[in-house]
Amino acid sequence: MEVYLDDDHEKRKLLKCEQCQQLYYYEFYEMIDWVNGNDPQYRTWVPVATKEDADALALCPPHELLAYYPRLQNDWPANAERPHSWWNRDTHTPRPTLL
Repeated sequence: MEVYLDDDHEKRKLLKCEQCQQLYYYEFYEMIDWVNGNDPQYRTWVPVATKEDADALALCPPHELLAYYPRLQNDWPANAERPHSWWNRDTHTPRPTLL
């Protein structure tokens, strides 16, 4: 699959589910905590229909990915004991969709 960015603190790539073949644009984003060393980590999977959809998402800054749904979100803030994962299917706020 396509790798858009592969850095220690940020990764962006196109993934495909081995079971159902669904494409996902994936991002890992880590904010460095220079004081306490407890770096918050965020992972986002946005289902996409085509590689071109993923290519477009690869151009977005990390915070803009939060405008797309449905998306699987895995957040591990600095003050949390463990990450929290959920599907965001917000249909009440007008936002762009890819599927």
